[in-house]
Amino acid sequence: MDAAAERRHCVQARRRRPDTEIFAAFPLHIVPTYAGDEALFRSAGFQAWLPDEPKLIFRTLDQIMARR
Repeated sequence: MDAAAERRHCVQARRRRPDTEIFAAFPLHIVPTYAGDEALFRSAGFQAWLPDEPKLIFRTLDQIMARR
């Protein structure tokens, strides 16, 4: 773990773009995939654990999957 932490530190030090820029281009999605996920994700308890940043996008599988 120590070696992995050191390697991560070195990689992070070379970054040119902050997380905010990356998440603006590639937003994080929360997608219910299992039975009960929709109710869980709507619950106050789940919502309270979510961070303010980066902004999370709630979508359904139908909204994100391409259909042909």
